[in-house]
Amino acid sequence: MREITHGLEQEIQVVDSNGILQNRVRELMSEVPKSLSGGNRKFIKDAYLTQLEITTGITKDLDELRSELIYLRMLGHEAAESHDLFLIATGTNPFTSSRTGENFAEHHHLGCKSSREKVTLHNFIREFTPELMALSVNSPIYIPENNTTYESFRASRNPHIRYAPRISHDKYLKGTSLDFLREKRYLDVSPFTKGNKPTVEVRLFDVQLTVPHAIVIGTILKAIAMKSLKYSDENRIPPRVSPDVIQHNRREAIKNGLRAKFIADQKLRYSMEFMYHKQEYTDKEELPAFECIEYMLTFLENELEELGINWKKDKEMKILRDSLKYRLTSADCQKIVYEKFGKETLKEKLIEWTKEGSRGKPLDICKIKEYMR
Repeated sequence: MREITHGLEQEIQVVDSNGILQNRVRELMSEVPKSLSGGNRKFIKDAYLTQLEITTGITKDLDELRSELIYLRMLGHEAAESHDLFLIATGTNPFTSSRTGENFAEHHHLGCKSSREKVTLHNFIREFTPELMALSVNSPIYIPENNTTYESFRASRNPHIRYAPRISHDKYLKGTSLDFLREKRYLDVSPFTKGNKPTVEVRLFDVQLTVPHAIVIGTILKAIAMKSLKYSDENRIPPRVSPDVIQHNRREAIKNGLRAKFIADQKLRYSMEFMYHKQEYTDKEELPAFECIEYMLTFLENELEELGINWKKDKEMKILRDSLKYRLTSADCQKIVYEKFGKETLKEKLIEWTKEGSRGKPLDICKIKEYMR
């Protein structure tokens, strides 16, 4: 199995006891670096001083990524609490009127050995952006309107993530690919990384509430990367989902998460392997997003097995199984608590979920579902 390196950035909110964003990251930064040693892992002071950006080192496997993320997030909690502050991991703040661009994301960097690999992986991941978006939404409340009409307000309003067009390797080498875009990095997925690093950056995600959520996303991305390399090594071209279908499904995912209604690409109705576009599904007008994610996982079954992952049985994948079973994302869990108990309880739960999730504890979706009764 080819080693695929993986790095992760998370932008986490710094809030006071009322859940209000605080411009006090400099105070936290003065303490955190003393505890770091070696590697590329670090804390970054973002342009918005209300967010603490955590950057893991370059990791070789999922266990290492998990350990790095737990270690760094817990350091962040310790630094925050020493100043009577707290951390919250959601894509928007449910208690503060956000400034334009002030949101909280998660970026995954997957290592590639050549420009061809970068282009292949970019083109492969973009086919799955609606499924990845539907699974990861985590910003359902927009202030000041207390609006809950989107599962990811961050994605609906953020100018720094956009649909990623397919790119040509030849044009990429010439430096002319996507020249119509002013800033080619600001896409859902992009090989145009800062400093032209040998990675593909996946930018579409809200910051994940817990470490287990982030590891599920990382696992799926690694499996996609492994599948793309196999296609590349065998000179196979994956079936191409039309831009119109991807963009329609992407909009649906941003608005409705796992309850989104996706459409299939009629041109792929005779595909024997690629997702949900084959003939038995294309006659349906709409397909539930959660089913499409299950088809994606089936498509990636061999690669997940090579990673030592059985998503239907493994303890680490329970959060994924529960999300699909109950059609509940982190965004849904926030809305359930908000609508049943109000903002004060939601604030308490977000602080609790974030800290427990930083320790590696998954969100108890079954318990939250009980609140719906």
